[in-house]
Amino acid sequence: MPMVAEELNWFEEADEKVLDVLVRDLADDDYACYVLGRDARFRFRAVWIECSIPTVGDAAALIEKKLAEYSRMAPEEFYQGDEVGRPLDFFTPTVKAESQHPNFRNLISASGYSPARSLIAEMMH
Repeated sequence: MPMVAEELNWFEEADEKVLDVLVRDLADDDYACYVLGRDARFRFRAVWIECSIPTVGDAAALIEKKLAEYSRMAPEEFYQGDEVGRPLDFFTPTVKAESQHPNFRNLISASGYSPARSLIAEMMH
């Protein structure tokens, strides 16, 4: 992306139900924005794209409108129909406890690691 567009800002709505990225098209020197929603495997994917927006102000106004609109949609409306399999469950052991690394066992079981589990689970999608 850095060769064709400059990321200017990221936005979120509804506790990160939807995201939006605002970019400047380097070739045309205009703007584009993308709304991202979670697919059936919980990955963020584009659900709406608008290109060739003449000014950053126009793009910002459009982002505000589209984020509000898409945040009201049911999560299933973001599914794209090509998702295969279930979402990745990084923390369900696939080997016996004695074969697991001690750090992994601590990570999946210690209450103090719940913030780390949340962050890692989000990244694994």
